[in-house]
Amino acid sequence: MLVTRSIASASVGAPAMLLTLALVLGSDSTKQRTVDRELRAERFVLVDRSGTERGELAALEDGSARVLVRGKSGARSASVSADADGTLRVTLSRDDGHAALELGLTEKQEPLLVMYDATHTRRFGALCLGSGTVGMQLRDAKGRTRAELKILVDGSPALVLNGEDPKSRVSLSNVSSGGAALDFGDKRGENRLTIGLNDTGGAVIMAFDANGAPRWSPKELLKGP
Repeated sequence: MLVTRSIASASVGAPAMLLTLALVLGSDSTKQRTVDRELRAERFVLVDRSGTERGELAALEDGSARVLVRGKSGARSASVSADADGTLRVTLSRDDGHAALELGLTEKQEPLLVMYDATHTRRFGALCLGSGTVGMQLRDAKGRTRAELKILVDGSPALVLNGEDPKSRVSLSNVSSGGAALDFGDKRGENRLTIGLNDTGGAVIMAFDANGAPRWSPKELLKGP
């Protein structure tokens, strides 16, 4: 009878003990969830069910930080980065992981837009300088700048067309004072011919030698109104 009561007592006491333990642990667990609102680490990696890395949040040794998203193959698809020098960049990539589009701020906090072709060659760029000058570049398949469009601080626009050698160029400009000029340069970058209008509206034609010194111009210019 004693043994029976002991067994019965144990059978009643065990659930009570488990219930008490659960309440204690539950209380600690609730407290833990309330306290641990912050998780610190230098790198977090997100993986899918197959174990392929699909995302990353990291603080790198060079002082930069980045958020990285990968496609199903694990190749980079998009990223947001903040470099130690102050450069900020959002990058969208093709399926091969190479950048197709970049949007960001330079280390001088100047907005920048860059586009790349399928061969990873930079083909287009646009930049707004802190001085107020705005410009964009168009590049060929070899990455050479072939055309530039700028608006200077004073509002003067300029268009520059480059040959295969960037020094050989044709430029068209209009200055804020009212003058305009069409300049032709040789392969060394020296201006050889200028056709334009001066500030008063008079026609100007000037030819230059290989050293850039003026050699010829009409004696009589067509005067403006």
